[in-house]
Amino acid sequence: MPAPCLYLPEILFAGHHARSDLGLLVDEAGRVQGYADRNSVTPETRVVSLPGKALIPGLANAHSHTFQRLFRGRAESRSGGPAAGGDTFWTWREQMYRAAGFVSPDDVYEIARVTFLEMVLAGITAVGEFHYLHRDPEGNPYSGPSLC
Repeated sequence: MPAPCLYLPEILFAGHHARSDLGLLVDEAGRVQGYADRNSVTPETRVVSLPGKALIPGLANAHSHTFQRLFRGRAESRSGGPAAGGDTFWTWREQMYRAAGFVSPDDVYEIARVTFLEMVLAGITAVGEFHYLHRDPEGNPYSGPSLC
């Protein structure tokens, strides 16, 4: 059976403070038990030093449109900006809605899986997700309750 583990970073953000004397105690099942210092754990606790590292709480993405990940970078150009007759919010919006017309509910699901993986790997642990793909290419509402 694996032993509990104490992760000791150089800095741990806990209780709105940066601490250099605490680590994160994780039980045998991988569940966070709380904070502890090196002297307060049992001898069987595995201590993992993380020099030069900081542990912070998970980040939140409060405004996510995962379906837009599919065409990230495709609705903009380097044409000199609005003053030169190039991109504006409205040209971007038009291109985005055009591209969104080709996205099916199954596509949204697959795009979300990839995007959520990217987010968790970046430290994002909470997402406020919403979308505005409410109608199919023919203009009809989607039948599924999560897609209307």
